[in-house]
Amino acid sequence: MAYRNTNRINLRFLCDGDKDGVFDLLQNSKVMTHIGPRRALTDNEVLDWINTELVSPSRFVVASNESDELIGFCGVKEINGVLDFGYFLREKYWNQGYATEACRMALLKSSSTMNVDDIEIFIALDNYASRNVATKLNWLRFAGINKNGEQGHLYKVKLA
Repeated sequence: MAYRNTNRINLRFLCDGDKDGVFDLLQNSKVMTHIGPRRALTDNEVLDWINTELVSPSRFVVASNESDELIGFCGVKEINGVLDFGYFLREKYWNQGYATEACRMALLKSSSTMNVDDIEIFIALDNYASRNVATKLNWLRFAGINKNGEQGHLYKVKLA
């Protein structure tokens, strides 16, 4: 089931046709700078990731309304008991407003099934693009922390 509105994107779950887009995303070292192991994944790691997502979806696929091409992922995933909000987009879609649009949609969708105050959003100090998204969405920066060896801040969602 996809969540659609009049924006350029829709949110849906991963499908078999997304495989090439997932490889492009998870094997890009720039994309992976602040995600998971902080490095591009191997072919086998990407295949394992895809198989896990197909069986047990976590974050939404962000897809183009026009072509249904995979742009990236966005949403809430439970990690070690914490509701972690995150997003990551294919590099060719950076700096076009897709992250802000996807975050707004995913948080609105998530707010119908969970308390958004329970969501943790960590943004590393050197992740300038995500800091800009947080500013555009009026997220509230409230605590400086070290997470996975990175200095950054926790943010709270402010739904518009």
